[in-house]
Amino acid sequence: MPHLFRAALSLLAMLFLFPLTALAAEGAYTIDLAPALGPLGEALITALSLGAVYVVRRLLTYLGLKEDAQAREVLENAFYNGIQAALERALRQGLDAAEVQTRHQLVAEGARYVIAAVPDTLKRFNLDEDGVRERLTARLQGIIRLPTPIRPALTPPETEPQP
Repeated sequence: MPHLFRAALSLLAMLFLFPLTALAAEGAYTIDLAPALGPLGEALITALSLGAVYVVRRLLTYLGLKEDAQAREVLENAFYNGIQAALERALRQGLDAAEVQTRHQLVAEGARYVIAAVPDTLKRFNLDEDGVRERLTARLQGIIRLPTPIRPALTPPETEPQP
């Protein structure tokens, strides 16, 4: 783009300086620039309009991405707040968060919170109640670890040395 601008500026400077050098010669000369300026003006207007369209499209793309990022941040905050609210409620009721039934209750409580808190953002990303529950379950698994039994290490089978 800068090369095109420099070329247009150079051409424009030549058009304005050319008549001055012609007038500096002996005698009066008249130079008719109308045939040259007609197509040049159209080309210049076309180039400027294309540049304006390009800039507007880039700006709209940037703003759209920025809005999506902000909406994702709002949704992530709602997921986090929903899990925290459900965990606090479970702790007040004395429930063990590691139990499977309690985990389902936590996900259901968190889903109710998220759906009530950010319905427009959920519509923007086409998330229904099942999608919210899946995402909350994944986040809850990262927060609460189920106790896993310790398994004995596998040992290779004993083999007799071959003669």
